Parts: sequence; structure tokens; C-alpha cells
Amino acid sequence: MLNIIATAVADGRFTTLMNTIAHAGLVDTLSGSGPFILFAPTDQAFATVPAQTVLEWRQPDQLATLTEVLTLHVAADYPLMISLQPGQLIRTVHGQPLTVDQRDGLLTLNGFTVAPIALRASNGTIYALTGVLIPD
Repeated sequence: MLNIIATAVADGRFTTLMNTIAHAGLVDTLSGSGPFILFAPTDQAFATVPAQTVLEWRQPDQLATLTEVLTLHVAADYPLMISLQPGQLIRTVHGQPLTVDQRDGLLTLNGFTVAPIALRASNGTIYALTGVLIPD
């Protein structure tokens, strides 16, 4: 079984996220033993973020901001395969809690829809997300 990084790359929906993770130097971390939950914004989700914002995140002086954005999408120390439930609170590596809700029969995380089927990896779980989470 592949780790989270290899699983996300193989899936093909997370190219922008994987490039951003590589730019921030977090590939080795997310390739580690975990377990991790990765709430992975799809390429379509990143397309909703203004292009200028994404470019700014990639500037050398914005590495801390980029890392904050990315760590908001990662939770650690949860079971290898976790089943999300409405009302559940997930504490991210960033430290900001995320709340799982339900809207129109679909799970949401801070207002963005979570794909109903998780991708299992050797060191965690990936949930596709329809938006990019931004720290408060």
C-alpha cells in the first residue's frame, strides 16, 4: 500500500496540492509513519482560490503562511482509517479545530463538501475536499 503522498499523486485529483506540499518542503513529513488524515483540496478546489493568492503563498517570504494553510489540512494521531461523523471535531496539525457537519446529505468540513469515499494509504487517510481551508 502506498503512503499518503504517493496515493494522492496516483489519484490524479490533487496535483496543485502535491506541488504546493513539495514547495513547502512537507513531502518527507507526510511520507512518515503517521497516521495522518489529509483533507485534500482537489485541483478544482484550488481553482477557486484567486491565482494571485496562490502565487503569493509560493513566494519565499510567505513560506510560513503556506505552511499554515497546508497544516490546516492535516490531522495527526487519529486512527489509520477514520470514519467522519457529523458533529465530530478534528484537531489539525495547525492547531485550529475543524467541525464535521452535514448538508444535503453530504459531510462538510468548515463549509466545504468532503468526498464520501476516503482513500486509504499506508500511513493514513485522504478525504477529497471541495475547497481550500484558510486559517482564521
